[in-house]
Amino acid sequence: MRWPKVKAMPYKRKLMLFSIVISITPVIIVGFVSSRIAARSIQDQVNLNHRLLLRQIEYKLNQMIENLNIHSISIATSSLVERSVENGPPERTDVNESMELVESLRKQVNYFPNRYEVSIIYKKYDYVYSTAHASTSLADSLFQPILQRTRTDRNSPFLVTPNEMNNQELMFFRPVPIKSFYTNGIVVLRVPVDELIAMIDESMIGADFGSRIVIVDGEGKVFASGSGEEIGAKLTASTDLYRFWQNPGSSNSSRLGGVEYKLSGLKFANRDWTIIAMTPESVLYGKSDRIGQITWTIVALLAAFWTIVALGGSRFLYAPVDRMLRVLLPEYKARKDRRDGLIVLEMLLHDMRREYELLRTKAREWEAPPEEGEPQASDGGPGCVEEGAAARSAKLELAIRHILQCVHGEYDADLQAISRQYDISVPRLSRLFKEKTGEHFSDYLIRERMIKAQEWLAHSNLLIKDIAAQLHYSTVQSFNRTFKQYTGIPPGEYRRLLPDELARGRERNEAQSDAE
Repeated sequence: MRWPKVKAMPYKRKLMLFSIVISITPVIIVGFVSSRIAARSIQDQVNLNHRLLLRQIEYKLNQMIENLNIHSISIATSSLVERSVENGPPERTDVNESMELVESLRKQVNYFPNRYEVSIIYKKYDYVYSTAHASTSLADSLFQPILQRTRTDRNSPFLVTPNEMNNQELMFFRPVPIKSFYTNGIVVLRVPVDELIAMIDESMIGADFGSRIVIVDGEGKVFASGSGEEIGAKLTASTDLYRFWQNPGSSNSSRLGGVEYKLSGLKFANRDWTIIAMTPESVLYGKSDRIGQITWTIVALLAAFWTIVALGGSRFLYAPVDRMLRVLLPEYKARKDRRDGLIVLEMLLHDMRREYELLRTKAREWEAPPEEGEPQASDGGPGCVEEGAAARSAKLELAIRHILQCVHGEYDADLQAISRQYDISVPRLSRLFKEKTGEHFSDYLIRERMIKAQEWLAHSNLLIKDIAAQLHYSTVQSFNRTFKQYTGIPPGEYRRLLPDELARGRERNEAQSDAE
């Protein structure tokens, strides 16, 4: 045992403790493993759903841009649009041609899955025509600063995200004619921010995570979000969200408005854009927490059940020891003895064995035949008989002296070992001991022990249990019983009464001295 407290426990408590540990440990292990597996499974499922959500938003946004590209090509290559750019805006051309142009643009808009508006910039005429907004001059429109800040020395289209240049729409620019370099005319497809919000909300259907979606451009500015509130905001360099945008592997959590969010991100393959999903951890881990609570509740109930079973089982296993102690020790029956029952029982059995050996020795002394007379003369003559008798007598004397040395020095003697050592039978050795001392060996041994016990009780601070151990008693109860039989009072009471007896003895001695 490595733990002193456990080692010092009585056997009954150890049995209860080990029964409980063996019973509930597998339950706790199974509960812990089940909870971890369930939480990991739910977390993996949530992460998979996040990835699918981000992929879906990426696909829809790419699809929208691809459709804008196709529609811009269709409009830029339309002969009506090319003639209009060359001849001037609709207000300055023939009415029929103007109506035909407007109808053609309307059809293009209707074929598009998302709502958008068309604007045609007439650079030669400093004019902007729009299908939904009032016409205006190029210099007064929001397109002028965009064209000034954007490289237009090539004929490839370009995209302007919402709030990139104070614009509230996603704008797709393409030159007209299509192979020109933005010198004559420009067609602009304008997708309202509401369409981007609707696209994100549509992707979120069925995803019960409470996530917030933001799409960030290459400069760290939010140009689309699920709620629309973050659009136009720029990520602050000191925030976790900015660090995640810079390096998605650096951290996956952020605290916004007092709420902890788990972050998931996806960078576009062909654009410098990043989709970030922010999900409240309380919602994200809610299911796993509920499953964990249910699992641990079941574990607690099973642990309580098996604890009760273990307590009952340990009591049942300890019942034979308890019954034996109740029979052998009245004080144990009255629950006054709180020591380890198994050790007490072992000491009692050891003491009973010693008492049995003493009783058997007495029985052999009583049953031994009377000692024969002087040995008969042998063929060797009278001299040989006398020498043999002297040798045997000396050996018997040595054996008796050995016993007395053991009793006086160690307060115990093993008659069987001494009889084998001197080649004398135990009954004969016991009879010779009685002849020499006038007492049976067991009575002599008890008397010597009790004399020594009285001496230690009177002149030392030894505890009663230590005195019993030094006098070779296996239990304190056995020593107390023998001491009471010898003196008439228990050793504890003897020690308490001893000062009064000594005082009375001194008074008697002084009275006798005065009388003399």
